[in-house]
Amino acid sequence: DRWVRAYGKTVLGVALWLQGDAQRAAALERESLRFQHSIDDLRGYRFNIEVLAWIAAGQGQHRRAATLLGFLRRYEQGIHMLPFRYKLVIRQHGECESRAREALGKPAFEAAFSRGAGLSYDEGIALALGETDPANEPPGEEASWSPLTRRETEIARLVAQGMSNKEIAAALVIAQRTAEGHVEHILNKLGFNSRTQIAVWAKERDTRA
Repeated sequence: DRWVRAYGKTVLGVALWLQGDAQRAAALERESLRFQHSIDDLRGYRFNIEVLAWIAAGQGQHRRAATLLGFLRRYEQGIHMLPFRYKLVIRQHGECESRAREALGKPAFEAAFSRGAGLSYDEGIALALGETDPANEPPGEEASWSPLTRRETEIARLVAQGMSNKEIAAALVIAQRTAEGHVEHILNKLGFNSRTQIAVWAKERDTRA
């Protein structure tokens, strides 16, 4: 049954997100969202959007997260209307909103939230699916915030310099396996699947800083 599989992807997406695999989590939530939207399962696809907001905030895309939260609230489908009201879900929602609010500041958060509240159904779905991005971060904003730790940011910069894991390990005097683990964490946190993407991210961040 496609409906059961869609909900299975939703739950698996949450599990992967909690394990730090943002890329696979987002892919599953979007797959589920497309199906839930096609059969007009309102609670189902709105929960997908809720999880995608968590992922966006976790990746430093705070304006996107705030806009998605605003879209959900517009249609009275915020946290209190979700199909799963476990403590975990409520906590993740609160952390998502707090993280976005703290990173953006009150005026910018409220502006993004209001922008989301003004989106049509189709616009909100398109934003959640990554097909449009009215919440895209303009250059220079949030340059001081990063989803990475200080060590991970340092390693991302070394990746941007073209260094291999072995070279990074030697430069930082750490085990190669440790360096490999850091790179894997960076890929997961940023939702990337290649070192080239890390390099581009690190260079753009340094340019904005």
